[in-house]
Amino acid sequence: KLSGVNLFKYVSQNNTELTVPITDLDAIKTIQINLAVRENVGSSDPGSQQMSLSVTLRNRKTNL
Repeated sequence: KLSGVNLFKYVSQNNTELTVPITDLDAIKTIQINLAVRENVGSSDPGSQQMSLSVTLRNRKTNL
């Protein structure tokens, strides 16, 4: 894990980030998964690579 990058981000129906711990699990509409790793740890100029994926929970949609 890179500093400042959270592995999971929980988002409400109105696209606002929910703070952890989440007391109302029904408020979660989307989960964003963030993967971040360091590259070339032994080199003099290490970099990082990051990938994100968002998952919308189908059973929580309101527009059906």
